[in-house]
Amino acid sequence: MPRFEITVVEANGLPAADLNGKADPYVEVCSSVRQKTDVKKATLNPVWREKKIVSIANPAVDAVGFLVYDWDRLSANDIIAYGFMSFMGVPPNGMPLDAWIDLYKKSKSANKAQKKEDKKAKSGKPPKPAVPGGRLHLIVRALDVVAAAPPPMAYPPQPMPGQPYPGYPPQPMPGQPYPGYPPQPMPGQPMPGQPYPGYPPQPMPGQPMPGQPYPGYPPQPMPGQPMPGQPYPGYPPQPMPGQPMMAAAPVAAMPAGVRPLLVQTPYRGVIPSGFQNKAGFLRPKKTEAEVTEKALGKGAKKTFKALGKLLS
Repeated sequence: MPRFEITVVEANGLPAADLNGKADPYVEVCSSVRQKTDVKKATLNPVWREKKIVSIANPAVDAVGFLVYDWDRLSANDIIAYGFMSFMGVPPNGMPLDAWIDLYKKSKSANKAQKKEDKKAKSGKPPKPAVPGGRLHLIVRALDVVAAAPPPMAYPPQPMPGQPYPGYPPQPMPGQPYPGYPPQPMPGQPMPGQPYPGYPPQPMPGQPMPGQPYPGYPPQPMPGQPMPGQPYPGYPPQPMPGQPMMAAAPVAAMPAGVRPLLVQTPYRGVIPSGFQNKAGFLRPKKTEAEVTEKALGKGAKKTFKALGKLLS
């Protein structure tokens, strides 16, 4: 399978997960396996710069997922954001792709809203986008680069001794002009229409002398000089006498990095580890802590119902 090197550079604008308004985030890169980065303490804009190697069966269809966890010392780690990207836009020649991908928030309120949208998608209604949860900066590079084979050398056929090369024009005899070419002047004679050597150049009939304007035409500027009333090339435009200076137009700031192609919708590729396909959309699976919490909640409800029946 094709291999890719993913550099998890940084993240911006992650959701807060702790009481201090910060988080202790780390990222899991999810393909057929899951690879973790280091934990960065008390920050919503962590910087990792860690490299991971992933293998993808079909880069044009399959996606790689990214789970952002909040590390906790005394309890299970919770997913606070997730994202995914397609590797269709990664150059196959080994050149790196610098990309920012969108992350989506994962919380109890976001999960309830997402369940409603998944039900809409099953019924055919267009779902709303997931709740934004920051951005993740990645640099992706293809590792399995196959060098193109050089084309075979095509040598022209070699002639027999004393014969001209095939496909070349015939060569003249010594002292004879080349066939098909205009006659060449004798030594010391000028070409037809050219002045005699040693004399000042004469203009052609109807042409001005060098450096003189065309007769009957407005004067032309010298090379590198602007037209009268025009600004010098390469300089900002100058106002006309008595006119105010024009304010320069503001230049829009270019976004940092480029965004790769999004995964196809509905998703039909291989599901990354830690994700599930919900109505054609990639969603993170529930963690063990969430499954345990849900099971305990159901057990507590059953216990309260049983106690209520006994007391009634």
